[in-house]
Amino acid sequence: MESQEAVFALLSRLARIVRVLRESNIKDLISEVSDPSPRHMIAIAHIATADGISVSDISARMSISLAAASQLVSQMANAGLIDRYEDPSDHRRTLLKLSEDRGVEIKAQIAQRTAPIASAIETLSEQRFEVLLSTLDQIVGAIEHPTSVASDQKTEVGDS
Repeated sequence: MESQEAVFALLSRLARIVRVLRESNIKDLISEVSDPSPRHMIAIAHIATADGISVSDISARMSISLAAASQLVSQMANAGLIDRYEDPSDHRRTLLKLSEDRGVEIKAQIAQRTAPIASAIETLSEQRFEVLLSTLDQIVGAIEHPTSVASDQKTEVGDS
């Protein structure tokens, strides 16, 4: 397959995934947040799946600045979607959890909406799934740092 053809085949599939997820009204989960975005959804999913997570953990997992993560968390806390609490093992640290009011509903909706993705992933061997993640990481790296990836590829080709 030609390089440009491969790029557009990949982009087409990624766009279909994004379109299907957007059509599933994910924003309904976070409708209390003014001007909800996909970042809010990703952050709340991390909070829903972690047993106490910090703002810095969200920042690292989402590859966004601490300030951006803090802003997302504040918006969701102000909307009543998440609660902050003191880390029992380190009183200087604040952890996050889904709010008592909406937590069960949010977890159930996230599970329902991600079930088809989980089913597809389960059909892959662990090795194939790791290759998929590694490939996606390489693509993200190439987009975020185009010159360093290009020089790395030249080195690999030259070494073989």
